[in-house]
Amino acid sequence: MNAKNWLLQFRKLQLIVINLNSIFCRYLMFFSTILYSVVSILVFGSIRLFLKDPVQNMMLPICALRCGFEATSPLGMSGNMSGESSNALDMWEKQVAKVTKKKSAKSRKEFAVMLRSCKKLLCTAGSMYTFDHSIVLCSFNNCIQQTCNYLVTFP
Repeated sequence: MNAKNWLLQFRKLQLIVINLNSIFCRYLMFFSTILYSVVSILVFGSIRLFLKDPVQNMMLPICALRCGFEATSPLGMSGNMSGESSNALDMWEKQVAKVTKKKSAKSRKEFAVMLRSCKKLLCTAGSMYTFDHSIVLCSFNNCIQQTCNYLVTFP
């Protein structure tokens, strides 16, 4: 249990997250939004056309489920990564509290400085989008609202 090893491990994770955020910025920003728009159009079509011929129009809800899964998966993984980051920091803090009771004042100070320097790793897409567990619920809510708007707008 060495502060330098923990700091190196955290720095490696931090570099991975920084690279992933820069690589998948556009993907996380636009892809889920476009797919949720497609889901709402497919749900609207399946509601409007289901009574006319249910057997032929079964593809609309099936495609809506598949698009919903494809849109939710990256958002859910981003939220999981943010949650796991905070869990890891909490675990490190508890382990440091156990270890520092037995160590000298110098090692306690090293561990305290190390913990203050470790910020929560977040999955972001640009400066406006930070993904957490609630992003999936917000996206579903927006999809439902858009579908209801389609149902009210188009008779």
